[in-house]
Amino acid sequence: MITKAEVEKLAHLARIELGEAEKKELQKELGSILDFVSKLKKAEVEKLAHLARIELGEAEKKELQKELGSILDFVSKLKKTEVGEIQAGGRIFEETNVFREDVGGQAPEEYSAELIESAPQKESGYLKVKNVFADNGN
Repeated sequence: MITKAEVEKLAHLARIELGEAEKKELQKELGSILDFVSKLKKAEVEKLAHLARIELGEAEKKELQKELGSILDFVSKLKKTEVGEIQAGGRIFEETNVFREDVGGQAPEEYSAELIESAPQKESGYLKVKNVFADNGN
């Protein structure tokens, strides 16, 4: 358990002022975090490192133990979060497939007519271009 004096020292180092109620709440939260972190044993970190096929020094093991403990603590808080009637995979917003109107500057017929008129070669109302799929006898 973390002491009130330790909470006050942390608040001083962070340069924040806390009321008595805030100190008690922070003491409680930090205590639960420290309890949880201590539950993740060094052997478990070593096993994870072995499974991940990575080598860790002693300092890295301690750091990873703290970091993983923090992550697991956050996950445990998420598990406690009341989600009510939110369905898994549900949406926050009701809107789906919102599209804008596809509007051009000209009607398709007008654009096509202008394009065909400006083309150097045309045939039967279509653009005439070089054959790109030439039959090479294959």
